[in-house]
Amino acid sequence: MKTLITLNSLLALLTLNSFGQTCTLSSSDNTNAKVVNCINAACPPSCNSVVNVVVPENVVINLNGDWSLTAYDIVLDIQGVNSAINFDNSNEDIQLSANSGLKINSSNSDGLTANNGGNKRIYIGSTEFKGNDFSSIISAGGATSFGTGAPLPIELKSFEVTQNNNEVLVSWVTSTEKDNDYFLIEKSYDGITFEEVATVNGAGNSTSEVTYSIIDASPNYDNTVAYYRLKQVDYNGEFEYFNIVAVDLSSVALNGALDVYPNPAKNEVRLFTNDDATEVHYEISNMHTGEGMNGVIEKGMPIDILNLSKGVYKVSVSTTEGMVVRKLIVK
Repeated sequence: MKTLITLNSLLALLTLNSFGQTCTLSSSDNTNAKVVNCINAACPPSCNSVVNVVVPENVVINLNGDWSLTAYDIVLDIQGVNSAINFDNSNEDIQLSANSGLKINSSNSDGLTANNGGNKRIYIGSTEFKGNDFSSIISAGGATSFGTGAPLPIELKSFEVTQNNNEVLVSWVTSTEKDNDYFLIEKSYDGITFEEVATVNGAGNSTSEVTYSIIDASPNYDNTVAYYRLKQVDYNGEFEYFNIVAVDLSSVALNGALDVYPNPAKNEVRLFTNDDATEVHYEISNMHTGEGMNGVIEKGMPIDILNLSKGVYKVSVSTTEGMVVRKLIVK
């Protein structure tokens, strides 16, 4: 099965795959020749493979002419609300040969833009998709396919990431699946370099909704934000990436039942535990420098933190149930 990968996530630096080839653009790729060279390097005209053209977060590609691409199937993956491909001529065209397929995924309505007036067009052979602007052709915030490429392996209804105490819940729902082997959940703390979190078997072939979920039990609390993305892999090894979703880690408990209030804090902080002890034995330490303080205080009474530098701290408290820990942001 030939898969059209998506223009929904041009954020990630992907490695070449023997089934789907990838070219990742940077802000310096600001001419048509450079973009075409990137695509041809990933997949020469005779390779007959899917090419994933990735535009990372915060990268804007300014082009001064038409795209004339010879790869069989192109997936434009624009991976962020601040990422875009901007055409700078009067008649902006994306042109592929007959029997080709083009899939565009963009997380914002301005993923494809044009500075000047004219007709914005996508050509697949002699078939023309035309509009006054690209947004009239392409569905904002989702994936749009053009041409005669094979049907998509899955139709993704939702992909959500939520923080729950010490853990992060990743869940997604598919509306349909075709030859879907498995999913990979990947995580990043900078939105660029991703690591694998879990593998989940797909339903194979399905025409009804299927719900999936995994628990990430070990987020890195040195970071205040984590980014998650979903990778779907066919039986033949071809794959597709979907939207990247961020989750706030700043208020996630590191371990156990301990409330730190307020958090973030500036002048003082109060500690509350769920045991019957009236006193709290605590240690507050900077997670990068080791700077900190310790002591014993009545539960709920203020602790002066005026002398602590701004940063991320670990609050450790000894209770009748053992040591419990929470992250504290000092601002």
